[in-house]
Amino acid sequence: MEINPTVPQDRFIFSEAKYPAFVGGFGSGKTEALIVRSLIGKIRQPKTDRAFYEPTYDLIRMIAWPRFEEMLTSLNIPYRLTKHPHNVLDIHGCGRIIFRSMDTPGRIIGYEVGDSDVDELDTLKRDDAAEVWRRILSRNRQKKPDGSPNTAAVATTPEGFRFV
Repeated sequence: MEINPTVPQDRFIFSEAKYPAFVGGFGSGKTEALIVRSLIGKIRQPKTDRAFYEPTYDLIRMIAWPRFEEMLTSLNIPYRLTKHPHNVLDIHGCGRIIFRSMDTPGRIIGYEVGDSDVDELDTLKRDDAAEVWRRILSRNRQKKPDGSPNTAAVATTPEGFRFV
């Protein structure tokens, strides 16, 4: 698979900022860039887990899982996706990506990751998005072997409730 990101996608994918954001309109490649960022980050940090968030489990099933599987398959990277009950993608030799929904913020508990990737955070109401963001940041506490900081990246449309 050849990845040819646009300039904004490239800046986002490879950003070393602690909280990078890609805010763009429909069809601007936000989710694509977020998934590529997630996979590259996972390969670079195989000893820590990563989390990937969507507004609902339905979007995890319809958008995230198929796109992750498509990319990994095209790159010939072996993986195992455990959809039920754990919602975890195990990438051979690179560790796990945990998939979580943002529709019930109180369920963002009980696990630790090194980095998080958040899709469409602005589709949540401002107060809900703020609570989800705080909970996501509280999950980002695994220490990375290279000492680099934990990150939480967001890709979202500007048409939402504008938390980002």
